[in-house]
Amino acid sequence: MISRGLDKLIQGLTAANNWWRGCFTESVVRFKSVIGAPHVIFPIEAIKLHKPDWLVAQIEKAKQHKKPVKFVRCPGMHDFIQEGYLIRAHTDIHIKANSAGVVVTTPHASDNKLNPVPMDYEVVEGLPPIEGVKPVVMKIPLPYGIYTEPGHSVHLIPALMHFPYLDKLFVYPGTVDYEEFHTANFIITPIRPCEIVIKAGTPILQALPFKRVSYHGMCGPATEAENNHHRYRFASRVMGFYRRRFHFKKVYTSEVQE
Repeated sequence: MISRGLDKLIQGLTAANNWWRGCFTESVVRFKSVIGAPHVIFPIEAIKLHKPDWLVAQIEKAKQHKKPVKFVRCPGMHDFIQEGYLIRAHTDIHIKANSAGVVVTTPHASDNKLNPVPMDYEVVEGLPPIEGVKPVVMKIPLPYGIYTEPGHSVHLIPALMHFPYLDKLFVYPGTVDYEEFHTANFIITPIRPCEIVIKAGTPILQALPFKRVSYHGMCGPATEAENNHHRYRFASRVMGFYRRRFHFKKVYTSEVQE
């Protein structure tokens, strides 16, 4: 009873602290349609609003067998799948790749400015694990401008838990300072022979905004106090202990403007 009461007290204090900080620290990142109106059909929204197909299937399976969803037992991965914003393909992207070459087209794109363009492969030579295809880097411009507040940037990374073609395409990540520069691109290299169509609406990128601060990394032997904090022994093995004791809520909200 005492332990349960302490857990509830800690949860309440943590929630209050997060709410109080949120009142003063909410930041805004703007994803604005600069070519056409993709926000009407495929708006960029908080990624937590879009569960990937494999997770939906896992949830349905758990319901059928009346068991808990296994994925949520890993709070680190469960947090990651809900962090940031999901960018989806604004149009169909046709890709054909083999040893003779690579062709990438967007036949239904609303503007020629959105046509794929090749980039210099030598910039990333040796990075993508290519097998059986000509090495090519293709940039697909996105119809969005990204705008942040001063002091903030955005990690643009592959939608690792949503994008269904990571076995065929290497998607390049990047960190961009969007205070004065606002362009976003989907940059890929086919890594094996394939002929696919990335349908409009397919999740392609995860946008993770962050506030720029300076870090200093230290690596060395742990102190006695650090060792003691590292070893939580039995308690850390109890189901949900991390969420009740250590987890902090991260808030990503979104709205679609007309």
